[in-house]
Amino acid sequence: MKFCKLVEFKGLEDSKEGRPGLSHVKEITLFLICYVVYLLTRDLFFDQSTALQNSRLIIDIERSLGILIEPSLQSWLLGASPFLLTICNWLYIITYWPVIFGISLVLYLRDRKSYYHCRNIILINLCMALVIFVLIPVAPPFRSLPSIMDSIQILGPKFYGGPEMSWIYNTTAALPSLHFSWTLIFGIIFVQRVRGFYRGVIVIYPVLTLYIILVTGNHFLLDAALGAVLVAVSFCLQIFHRSVKNLLKKTAAKRERHYW
Repeated sequence: MKFCKLVEFKGLEDSKEGRPGLSHVKEITLFLICYVVYLLTRDLFFDQSTALQNSRLIIDIERSLGILIEPSLQSWLLGASPFLLTICNWLYIITYWPVIFGISLVLYLRDRKSYYHCRNIILINLCMALVIFVLIPVAPPFRSLPSIMDSIQILGPKFYGGPEMSWIYNTTAALPSLHFSWTLIFGIIFVQRVRGFYRGVIVIYPVLTLYIILVTGNHFLLDAALGAVLVAVSFCLQIFHRSVKNLLKKTAAKRERHYW
């Protein structure tokens, strides 16, 4: 809660709902539905071989553009310090679901309006990503690039990403990178609301995530690039939705005044 006191959300107040228990159930149900849909996109129209072919196509595109940097990033860090690469493996796990859930919970408890704003942008982002997961499945680099290893399975923590956990994640959902997309969304939202040292920490958050997803062999640079594009589109759609909603409210208010 110390972080909550340090972060100030100016101009926003917690929304007061008449039935908070129902609100909690609604948010949990919404999350579960999204997670189930995410899992259902796995191998929906295409099999693992298609995901590998698409992954190799991304390799060819990055090589032609001169941005195939994933093997060199991993080999350099592995040669410099396998311990640091192991730390990156842990950060790959911690900076995703745990941090995102933690921040979302803080927003939900402290500032409901900001929570809904952030949640809506993430849902828009997820919906677009799910369409791509279904139509263009892509395997991660460590499955298609011989020069890259699955650092999490080799150095640990091996419980994450192992065969016994394959049912809880989509193995062909590398493009776009939700890891990077969602951390970038939180970074953009929070960097406007904090000052000083904490602003620097928040800027580092998505940058560090980008490095981690590349060096661990879980994503291509193009995965992150497309993720960033979807973030921009998500914010634009959310702004458009708010504008239309406000316009409809003003129109309704004018009609009501005219009627009276």
